[in-house]
Amino acid sequence: MKKLACQILFVAINILFVTFNLSAQSPDTPVKFRLVRGFLIIVPVQINNTETLEFLLDTGTNTSVIIPEVATRLKLRPVDRIEMVTVAGSVIAPRSFLPRLTLGGKSAENTEVLWSDLPELRRLDNRISGVLGQSFLAQFNFTLDFRERRINFADVDENQFKQAVRVTFEINEGQILLTLKTKQTNLKFVLDSGVSGLILFASGCQKLAKQIEPSEQMMQVSTNAGKSLAQTGWLDKLQVGDKSLSRLPVVLLGELERTEDGLLPMRLFRSVYFNNQEGYMILNPYNSSNNL
Repeated sequence: MKKLACQILFVAINILFVTFNLSAQSPDTPVKFRLVRGFLIIVPVQINNTETLEFLLDTGTNTSVIIPEVATRLKLRPVDRIEMVTVAGSVIAPRSFLPRLTLGGKSAENTEVLWSDLPELRRLDNRISGVLGQSFLAQFNFTLDFRERRINFADVDENQFKQAVRVTFEINEGQILLTLKTKQTNLKFVLDSGVSGLILFASGCQKLAKQIEPSEQMMQVSTNAGKSLAQTGWLDKLQVGDKSLSRLPVVLLGELERTEDGLLPMRLFRSVYFNNQEGYMILNPYNSSNNL
């Protein structure tokens, strides 16, 4: 499996309260979301057409998760137990399948969910009852719009993304991997809405070593499988298509070997359009000039 909702703990929480209404939504009705700590996307989901709960939407996890309290209430039965691996460790979790899971006007049947108490997430906001990952999201095309705080499932006109970058992606073990090409090398990243900052694994640290300015500051990385300390630094420049993102804070997990070179935080972008049917995304960066 892979990491789930790795959040880097920076500052105090400012939780916003939003009342959600899911009644009779058409398939293309935009879904409003709220943010916790400025980057964690919280959405209202409906389970089995009956119960409405709040889930973290996480583009960086290849499955979905539900807390045991809700799983028991829904009378879910584990079909087996599998290893849930994160950047800070791993745990064994029961696995079930939800008969029906709905976000806005989009529904999926027999969606894989793992059981987890989600301790770190629920310390931030105890209303969070699960994680909505790629086991659901990969079935649809959608736009995540941070400026408007909404998810759009309607077809889009690509011309509306004036400063955007079109990037193809591949699927590896249920994860979306996008390739960023530079003059020196190619980098594979998971575009992750569940992380607050750029994270580089062993291969990423090696490829970008000449562009990294190490810092003496250590950062605690917290996931639902544990906590670990990591070195931090500054990345001089990251090329995204013909756009440059400059002077990025980065967490360096140089001893962790992964398929991808790192995790690219979605909070760097105003909006992202995912076309899962054709295998590409459109990134609209906040810093969107050619020479930053």
